[in-house]
Amino acid sequence: MAPNVVILCTSTDTLPNKAGPTGAWAEEAITPYYVFKDAGYRVTFASVNGGAIPWEPKSLTKDFITPCVEKFLKEENGLVENTVRLASLDADDHDAIYLAGGCVFDFYPNDTLANLVSSMWAKGKGVSGVCHGPAGLLGAREDGKPAGSLVAGKHVTGFSNSEQKNLTDLWDVLPYSLENRLKQLGAKYEAGPDMSVFVVADGRLITGQNPPSSGETARKLVKVIRREA
Repeated sequence: MAPNVVILCTSTDTLPNKAGPTGAWAEEAITPYYVFKDAGYRVTFASVNGGAIPWEPKSLTKDFITPCVEKFLKEENGLVENTVRLASLDADDHDAIYLAGGCVFDFYPNDTLANLVSSMWAKGKGVSGVCHGPAGLLGAREDGKPAGSLVAGKHVTGFSNSEQKNLTDLWDVLPYSLENRLKQLGAKYEAGPDMSVFVVADGRLITGQNPPSSGETARKLVKVIRREA
């Protein structure tokens, strides 16, 4: 049977203090979907609360929408209208997990997600995330160590402080800096120029810096699943 990759998205649809709508960044979930599909893999779309995935409105504007996102919304949007609930996912049912970004306020702290990622890692599965998606790694652990130990000593990336400050108006809205938190946990954080394709692979752990890195992150995860990494 073909490998099964779960793409996990946020269920957060509103910024704190009702400051406006938000959600998953479309490119970060949809571009990898096509990479996995083209590789012949099965894909399970999931979200923290299940049901429809809320898309970040900005990710659907002309400045950010990509051809594959347009194609997906026209032809396959039904796949994200009734997604699997995070709590119902079983590490044994999937060969890899991909954590899509956006304003993932519900990725951390989240014991259910931390336990799923930890279990998949312990079972030798591929673990990946892009942009703010690696927030789902912050509570994960390995070898019975404390929360956050999965990233300790590993090379990782994620949406950078520079990108957060210079390219968004959310620096004062987000509860923490992903870059800072990863460093605090002992991760070897790396970053490229703002909004450039930048992906870091550390064994079975694959992380991408920003939306344009989504496709390459997925392609490197495919290599992990094929044991080519």
